[in-house]
Amino acid sequence: GYLTKMTCRWSTNPNTLLVGSSLQLRYYRSKIYCPNFPSIPPESEVKECHLQRNHSYECIFQPISLLSGYTLWIEFKHSLGTLESSPTCVVPADVVKPLPPSDIKAEITRNDGLLNVSWTNPVFTNDDLKFQIQYAEKREELTWELYEVSNLPTRSAMIKVQKLCVEYVVQVRCRALDGLGYWSNWSKSAYAVVRDIKAPLQGPEFWRVIVEDPARRQKNVTLLWKPLMKNHSLCSVSRYIIKHQTSENTTWSEYVDKGTTWLFPWTERTHTITVLAMNSIGVSSRNFNLTLSQQLSTVNAVQSLIAYPVNSTCVILTWTLLPHTYVITSFVIEWKSLNKEEEMKWVRVPPNTSKYYIYDHFILIEKYHFSLYPVFAGGVGKSRATDRFTKVPDGYENQNNASLYMVLPIVVSTLVLLLGALLISHQRMKKLFWEDVPNPK
Repeated sequence: GYLTKMTCRWSTNPNTLLVGSSLQLRYYRSKIYCPNFPSIPPESEVKECHLQRNHSYECIFQPISLLSGYTLWIEFKHSLGTLESSPTCVVPADVVKPLPPSDIKAEITRNDGLLNVSWTNPVFTNDDLKFQIQYAEKREELTWELYEVSNLPTRSAMIKVQKLCVEYVVQVRCRALDGLGYWSNWSKSAYAVVRDIKAPLQGPEFWRVIVEDPARRQKNVTLLWKPLMKNHSLCSVSRYIIKHQTSENTTWSEYVDKGTTWLFPWTERTHTITVLAMNSIGVSSRNFNLTLSQQLSTVNAVQSLIAYPVNSTCVILTWTLLPHTYVITSFVIEWKSLNKEEEMKWVRVPPNTSKYYIYDHFILIEKYHFSLYPVFAGGVGKSRATDRFTKVPDGYENQNNASLYMVLPIVVSTLVLLLGALLISHQRMKKLFWEDVPNPK
């Protein structure tokens, strides 16, 4: 790194050394470079080396001459004679291990979402260096990915990463561009912290729960929405904006800094709500709308709703529709347990389906309430509900029977093996507790 010393390491096998033998490193320094065919010169010096824990030796040359040729070989001495290894010649300038790059900086760029890494070249080097970058998501166990920097010479690199909204750990190392010498150690770690890259791609999906308030002649509406995933918020949400528009052309906005619910009174014939997501860069441009209509809330578009329990984690809902003139844009399914206090859960379903698999934790001996709402462009229709399970139809039973037929042979085989083990055990018990009765004949 600092070009002030040269370290030479060589290893031995202690099991193959003869008793009473000794090893030493000898060297000869020429004035400039190395000969094409190095040979052991008549004059040489012994270099002091230190034995390491792994049975290797380490020798340090300091000071050094960067452009001189150092011819090195190992001398083996024993009472039976002396042996010498083949000589090798090195020029210190050709075996440099540079210092690692410093001042590492890493960030995820705005708009592009690229991992931007920059560094400062180590001292005592020129720009004729090549670089490698290793980066990983910050977690307890790091899984490094290696990136070869290609646009040389450079002191920065842009890396396309799979996940944008995670913190990355980054390290850089370098070596001579011509391939001589060694890679430097990895630099100190730099961290690309999570920050907003773009405005949220979309606003959250949301639904409403309506409670009648006859005393005030109004309906209280609670909005429920699901927090945006990081790949949609890019990368955080600082607040939600609720926009209202009524049939009287009245508009206003409300701001929710914390939480994912909002309550407001509904007294108009129609009331349209839009929920937007906002971060430090901007506001979501693609958002979900929901219109509440007094007139359409009485439209009955669903003829039947049936719930089939598959197992404790899955229930199938199927439904049929009545003839109607309104265009359905989606369905919303609600479900909750009637045996215990728990929050109502909901999911939005595409309009071109009549069956949906609900995956949740179900206790099949308890009662559940399922509701299906048709959602039109101008409002939400009347729901169809059921609070009982129906026997799984033949089509689904056949699927379960196929699994049963696979498991049944295994169960039968296990029972046969257990029966055989019991019979053998029974015979052994008889021999232990009963003497053999002699044959009277």
